[in-house]
Amino acid sequence: MKQRSLTEFIGWYGFAAILGAYAASNLGWFAFGGLAYQLLNLTGAVALLIDAWADRNWQVIALNTVWAIVAVTAILR
Repeated sequence: MKQRSLTEFIGWYGFAAILGAYAASNLGWFAFGGLAYQLLNLTGAVALLIDAWADRNWQVIALNTVWAIVAVTAILR
């Protein structure tokens, strides 16, 4: 698998993880703010950071850096 294809695949995981966490919590499948929710947000943000870094997409990098920090803070609380 080419390097760019790999980062795009990782980015699609990030998209699915964050959207999945949001949908699952809103559908009542797990608690908003719970560990599963925060872990999906954290792994999703890191995955999107990897993909955004490959393109030097600074807005997405900034957004997902903050998203990951919020998730880590919530996990540690």
